[in-house]
Amino acid sequence: MFSIFDRFSSEKLKPHLKMAVNRFGILNGKKAALIKKEKREIAKLLNDEKEEKARIKVEHIIRSDFTIEAYEILELLCELLHERMKLLVAEAECPPDLDEAVCTLIYCANRTECPELTEITKQLKLKYGKEFAERASENRGGCVNERVVHKLSVQPPTAYLIQQYLMKIAEEHEIPWVPTDQGVSEEQLMSSAAPAPRGFSVPVAPGSGISDPYYQQSDLERSSHEASFPPAPSNAPKIPQNKPAATIDPNTANDFSAGFKAGFAAAKNDAAGGG
Repeated sequence: MFSIFDRFSSEKLKPHLKMAVNRFGILNGKKAALIKKEKREIAKLLNDEKEEKARIKVEHIIRSDFTIEAYEILELLCELLHERMKLLVAEAECPPDLDEAVCTLIYCANRTECPELTEITKQLKLKYGKEFAERASENRGGCVNERVVHKLSVQPPTAYLIQQYLMKIAEEHEIPWVPTDQGVSEEQLMSSAAPAPRGFSVPVAPGSGISDPYYQQSDLERSSHEASFPPAPSNAPKIPQNKPAATIDPNTANDFSAGFKAGFAAAKNDAAGGG
């Protein structure tokens, strides 16, 4: 909200443009340092065969790369306006060669972690009017830098990007990882987001570690909800084969019965004589 006393001030705009340049540099440095740490964590997940969790976590690295890329462009635009401040002050309308730069900074005011853009947007709105600012905020006519719009979009990265990032991380950390087939076509891999996890990398009975009974079930005994049942580990015991019940020879059984009866009678007579 602006008061009736608010006026465009180059003395406020110029230092905030310079502070925004420094802010973007600091933010990008922090994000780059965090990416290095996250890459090590993802490499460990791949080494531990937790591929699905690695696929989810690598999306944050991709998003950070997108953000750094957008911030570097915004940093350049702030530098540009800072250097052309005299032109901005002298012209009543936005110069055509600065239209995209001005619109992009206004568009990104609420889409970045840079608080200085709020004051920059305020001053540009005071300079060029409410209608100009609304056009920029809504990107009417594609007035905003297309690359910045894409990099700050909330859309998830494609399955192709996720797979390529994981392959590069595995190669960088010398992990012999081979991507699991996601059941999507090459066209979908290039254009669509990664499918939701099916749980194939989740171990059976992870709490107790008693997984043998599950692997000993036959395929016919598995219920429909076990479609994503993970493969049995190499050390899982083999399912024992059914054996026929043991049989007793009739003659052996008769001899055993006769002997038992004779022994019982002898013991009974001894007991009576002792009495």
